[in-house]
Amino acid sequence: MIFNERAIVLSKRTGYGEDVYVCLIGEKSGVFWAVAKRARKSKKRFLNILEPPSLISAYIRKTKFSDTLILEKAELEDIFYNIKTSFEKLLCTWFGIELVMAFSFSPDCFQNLFEFINDIASSEMRTETLIEKTLNFSLNLIIKEGFSSESEIKRENMGNSQKEKIEWISKKIEEMYGKKLKFVGILEKLYSDKIYDINAL
Repeated sequence: MIFNERAIVLSKRTGYGEDVYVCLIGEKSGVFWAVAKRARKSKKRFLNILEPPSLISAYIRKTKFSDTLILEKAELEDIFYNIKTSFEKLLCTWFGIELVMAFSFSPDCFQNLFEFINDIASSEMRTETLIEKTLNFSLNLIIKEGFSSESEIKRENMGNSQKEKIEWISKKIEEMYGKKLKFVGILEKLYSDKIYDINAL
């Protein structure tokens, strides 16, 4: 049986032989892994399509005798080219993708991630703006997945301080995951670079 849905490419890794394993978040299915058979050889089918954070129309086959999902075909909808013109935008997008891979269980997060990536792609280049959009996305994801609530976040009284938000998100992620994840350092680095740039003026 083959089903089709819009999906965002979150990650990929090489499999056996010429296969490629792809992590996707689908509009209906949420986060899942699928294998693109002979993808490293069959460049005509998958050339430049399976690179994060591409938005694709994915044709997925379920088999009767295995739980493995097969990515039969992918049609490219958007590669979000503008993200790749800015190192800061790439970092923010990577942070959002890693957060979704670590903590997303709901298909609803597809739309949130799509809007976040699209917003980052079309956003002005100011680092402060990119950080704020990334923080808001992170807080919304943590609330949506049930790891916190709006009332709890308000009780923390973070106000508009990006530093306090970063510290709270870092602590919350550590509580959720059991350890500090490497990608949390992205936000800390962006914030430090922003402060350095402001002080250099």
